[in-house]
Amino acid sequence: MATVSRRRLTSAAAAALAGLLLALVVVASSSSASPRPSPAASLTAPSRTIAIDSITPLLKSGDDAVITGRVINTGGSDLARPRIDVVAGPVSSDREPIARWSASREVLGGPALGSTRAKDALAPDTATPFTVKIPAERLPRTGWGVTPISVQSGDTAVHTYLTHEGSKNYQPVRMLWGIPVTLPADHELWATGPSRRLSAWESLLEPRSRLSDLTATPPEKGAFWLLDPTLIEGGVDPDLSDLPVEATPEQVDGRTSQREEYALREEFAVRLGDDLDSKRTLTLPVADADISVADRPGTAELLRAQVDKARSSAAALGTRSEVAWPADGLLSDERVPALQRVYGADPAATIVPTTTFGSPILTGSAARRTPDGTHLLLADSQLSDAVAPLTEDNEVLIRQRVAAETAAYVRFAPDEARTLLVIPDRYSAPDPGAYRALRSAVADLPWVTTTDIADELGRTDSAAELALPPTTKEAQALAKESGAPSRPAVFGTRSAERITTNLRALSSFASVRTDGDGWRLSTEPSLTQLTSARWRADPDEARAQLRWTDRVTSLPTDGLEVSSGQVNFFADTGRLQITVVNRTGASLESLRVRLSPNSPILRISDQPEPFAIAPNARHTVTVSAEARAAGNVPVKIEVLDPKGEPLSTPANLQVLVSPTGDWVYWALGALAVVFFVAGTWRSVRRRRQPATPRVPPEEAR
Repeated sequence: MATVSRRRLTSAAAAALAGLLLALVVVASSSSASPRPSPAASLTAPSRTIAIDSITPLLKSGDDAVITGRVINTGGSDLARPRIDVVAGPVSSDREPIARWSASREVLGGPALGSTRAKDALAPDTATPFTVKIPAERLPRTGWGVTPISVQSGDTAVHTYLTHEGSKNYQPVRMLWGIPVTLPADHELWATGPSRRLSAWESLLEPRSRLSDLTATPPEKGAFWLLDPTLIEGGVDPDLSDLPVEATPEQVDGRTSQREEYALREEFAVRLGDDLDSKRTLTLPVADADISVADRPGTAELLRAQVDKARSSAAALGTRSEVAWPADGLLSDERVPALQRVYGADPAATIVPTTTFGSPILTGSAARRTPDGTHLLLADSQLSDAVAPLTEDNEVLIRQRVAAETAAYVRFAPDEARTLLVIPDRYSAPDPGAYRALRSAVADLPWVTTTDIADELGRTDSAAELALPPTTKEAQALAKESGAPSRPAVFGTRSAERITTNLRALSSFASVRTDGDGWRLSTEPSLTQLTSARWRADPDEARAQLRWTDRVTSLPTDGLEVSSGQVNFFADTGRLQITVVNRTGASLESLRVRLSPNSPILRISDQPEPFAIAPNARHTVTVSAEARAAGNVPVKIEVLDPKGEPLSTPANLQVLVSPTGDWVYWALGALAVVFFVAGTWRSVRRRRQPATPRVPPEEAR
């Protein structure tokens, strides 16, 4: 009996061990197939989440701290009156742990500074508000600055900071905030039909849009715009008078949509110009052109054109356009000459993140200069990245984090007056209202003051020196080590070649359209906007726009149909007739036809005069030719623009040449003489022949 029991026990243990091994295999396989959890994630999904709505912004001596928020039940069962605790976190005077602390969701042990409990049970997918009050006597005091806290409930926590005043034994940090005012990576703004393009601009510029909110008020002291002048230029006013008489309803509707787009963009541009503060605005190259690829072959000319246009816009607005902001966040000794070629001189300053030098945080001041005299503005990468995902929901937490970052920044060198520059990534979209609220709240901190962009640019002349990485490759390695995101450039050598080719084709096609000037002005931006850095955020949008421009900026290969085949030319001189059919859908003018025989035995006496042709119509031109000898001559026929550039694929005409020559005329003359002599001889012979006597009838009988 004992043996049987032991066997059963052994079998049960073996089964349990097998089950355990199977479970481990399943867990291992599932973990290898799933993304690795972040440090903030737990092995199981938390049963709840915590949203922070408010924290006392600045605690003075004797103030109680008040934290409000909501607990949301994200599990599948009721939560029985969840408890919310606030626990003090580890204190550090360095900036490095701040990002890790803010991202962590670890639940801490230890006594609670303050607690509360929900009044009722919490059903799944519902939320309940809470308020935690921490009495002043329980608050840890570390002088001025911040105290890390964990707001936690059950299996989840939110880590943040309390801010409090203290003795002012420091130089406050000068805060400077950049506000990118650029366009999204959306090809429908440029490369679609008129009605869809109008719809895209309406969505972008409507009063409740992010761009309208972003530009609703000019930047305050301590902030500045980085403005794409595309927005201030407005659109192109299409002229309805140049529509052909035979225009289709679709063409009329398209032109009407273009007029509405122009009016919409012009209204926004006027408002933007009126609200713009020229002293707090940096004008970027038109389209926010990707100047970081200026050292790639074929790109400099297109980039220089965008910089020159921005310079003209800046002169009209009274803004500055000579500050460079490379899209990849890199600068090296190797790249400086390329930027000089694009800008025509050294930029007044180049804005780069601290990751270019291998660190996500800034220790010195933003204004710096290299030993060679290149002026720099260093943007703090850690804070810039923190601000990028800003929304109304997380504004309080990001505000408290910025307070902690700035306090640690001041503590690092409390006796030095320094500037901290923060610029959200141009590919991010922080909520404009939340960003304004954040800037205002940070400005109220006692260890923070503000400065203006003009003042900071002035400080670069006497700023501390900082050596650049020698090569761009080394700068890339430093940025990668410090965690900077990498977005490959879309504009480069190959796309520059296509853009340049299409610009030439656009100019050629426009020169023969009756609406050429207006069409060129409205279509050209679809090409030049492809130089933009914005396409790094969505390369597929750029590729869609490039394909569209390939189709529309040049005359279609079958747009002009030219007669071809074989004809006979049986004469010394004569005429050839060539028929051209217009299938472009646009009225064309100043077209020329050029015939190029492939043999000297056929010579074109005079090329035909320029002509016009309506949509879906045909036109016949007549060409004088001269035959020199007999033979089969291939003739290339091209339709040209006024500059002599081909507009269509050449057609081939086979001409069977058979000249008559001088012998024909000699033969005809000789034959005429023969006929004349023969006729004369017959006439003379008849006159000389004697008459036959007439015999009377009687004698005949």
